[in-house]
Amino acid sequence: MVEKLSSTISRRESQLKVTETYNDRIFRQLLLFIFYLGTVLLGSILKIIKPLHESYFSQKDNFFNVWFVKLGWLWTSLIFVLYSWNVIHDKKPDQFKRSLLRLGLASIYWYLVTQWFFGPSIVDWVYVATGGKCTLEDSNTQLSCKKKGASWSGGHDISGHCLLLIHSSLLLWEELSVLLYWPECVKRAKEHKKYTLSLIFILILWWHMLFMTSVYNFHNFREKLSGTFFGFLYWLMAYTYIFPMFARHLLPSNKDLEDTAS
Repeated sequence: MVEKLSSTISRRESQLKVTETYNDRIFRQLLLFIFYLGTVLLGSILKIIKPLHESYFSQKDNFFNVWFVKLGWLWTSLIFVLYSWNVIHDKKPDQFKRSLLRLGLASIYWYLVTQWFFGPSIVDWVYVATGGKCTLEDSNTQLSCKKKGASWSGGHDISGHCLLLIHSSLLLWEELSVLLYWPECVKRAKEHKKYTLSLIFILILWWHMLFMTSVYNFHNFREKLSGTFFGFLYWLMAYTYIFPMFARHLLPSNKDLEDTAS
């Protein structure tokens, strides 16, 4: 697999552009949008027309769910840092700050939506606002409810898996996109195969777990769709509008890479 990756990367080197054009970026991002939305829709349709038999991945305590998805933002952040530091910025602290800022902004979004938003998270606010509650009256978050051994029921339970897996994947895809446009990064990707392969592995695993989430009966369709919406929301705001319009230097495939060459 490593040799095949090296061969593919080598073929790409001679075809690279120096930077990503507007049309290139829109086309690439449209493909990502269709791919992840299509995954959720396809899995949900399969669940209705031909439900899959129970399997290892339909169990919430399966190894990949417990040790990877439940710690999904930690794994995403770790891979992001290692890949960006070694491949994109060639261990140059001044330029690496841009990647840390991208990660920081994405982390703030994840934290507000899933952990805290002036009290409960946005996910919990939605749940309570739509009639959800804990069997213990003094608990207004899923985490505190479960810690007390109570159950959290009713209301609209936004799919945290769809949210996390799509949000994380899109963040990593944006970092990986530099391999399409910057020869120096392609060379470093070959030199640091373990980081590039780790990022690709996480992307494949996140997609697989997203599909499993869509196929099995963890959430109803509306909850998966709302989780998908929040999974896309930061990426749509930051990478398709705010960064290109007001902070082009924060796009991994543009200004920060030009600075690397100087």
